[in-house]
Amino acid sequence: MDNIVPLMAQRSAMDLEPNDLSLFARVPESSNVAGVASALTLLHQRDATSRLDASNAADRARYERLTDRERAVFGLIAEGYTAPEIGEQLAISPKTVDTYKQRVNDKLGLAHRADYVKLALKLGLLQAPAS
Repeated sequence: MDNIVPLMAQRSAMDLEPNDLSLFARVPESSNVAGVASALTLLHQRDATSRLDASNAADRARYERLTDRERAVFGLIAEGYTAPEIGEQLAISPKTVDTYKQRVNDKLGLAHRADYVKLALKLGLLQAPAS
């Protein structure tokens, strides 16, 4: 049975990109394969972290483009308030709240209250309740 080992021993796992799996090849089982599993694990972790960081940065940038009023409405919706309750807190009509909500939906690509909550948690605007 063959094992997979790095073809380029001079490159560390941290220098590899996710597409660098071509740097690995099948070799006879008798070869030393000690670092391969950890290298692949590091690649996977780094790629996942990189994608998460990029996603968070994109979400943060979209959020930052909201006006102050849109951010206030976003936060209150994420906290579970209804349009009349938000209107009362912000001294605007519930219909105006709905207008702001639609603008937020369009700018952030949100459709449901759960989407507001997930994004607010991701951006650190809400804290998950303690168990």
